[in-house]
Amino acid sequence: MDIERMFKVADKVQRAWELETLCRKKALKGFIDMPAGKKLFLNVNPNVIHDKGFKNGFTKSRLDKYGLDSQNVIFEISERVAVMERHVFLDAIPHYKGQKYGIAIDDVGSGYSGLNIISDVRPDIIKLDIHLIRDVDKDEIKRLLCKAMVDFCKSAGIFLIAEGIETEQELETLIALDVDFGQGYFLGSPKQSFNDISPEKIEMIKKYHTKKL
Repeated sequence: MDIERMFKVADKVQRAWELETLCRKKALKGFIDMPAGKKLFLNVNPNVIHDKGFKNGFTKSRLDKYGLDSQNVIFEISERVAVMERHVFLDAIPHYKGQKYGIAIDDVGSGYSGLNIISDVRPDIIKLDIHLIRDVDKDEIKRLLCKAMVDFCKSAGIFLIAEGIETEQELETLIALDVDFGQGYFLGSPKQSFNDISPEKIEMIKKYHTKKL
């Protein structure tokens, strides 16, 4: 069972918080060994805010236990969930901001909420959905949409991340569009340890930045 389906099942049987707690425990424990200056991104299901365990501040107590700083933790909240449970989504935001966590809206471009969610939440980070990034080098409309998001985020003081980069051509195009950050299998596949991307990919990124200038 993939992780997305696992959370759907947990929601059905009212065990979502238990599953999310397990994921947070594992992630935060691994975070102890992460090099200084790195950020830990945690996916969060807004529906768990109604659980008593959530209200008791599980994550903050774990950070204190491990001597970690909440400012290095970013909670990713999916726009897909925001569309279905808007009031739940918005209720979750003050809880995290009040504890100095960063807030990212994930999957932007996949839902139907438009810009309303962004204006309501005022996130620190926006993550563009993989469907906007796929073949962005070949699709003018996708490039125009990405450029519009780049201009908006720079004006609003929001970092922009492109998700799902899978080709060198997509990477080159996104650098030319001035997108802040990227993730995807082309840059590196998920691993248990916190590894930097390969020197080869770093040189490639530098090359395309030089070309842009």
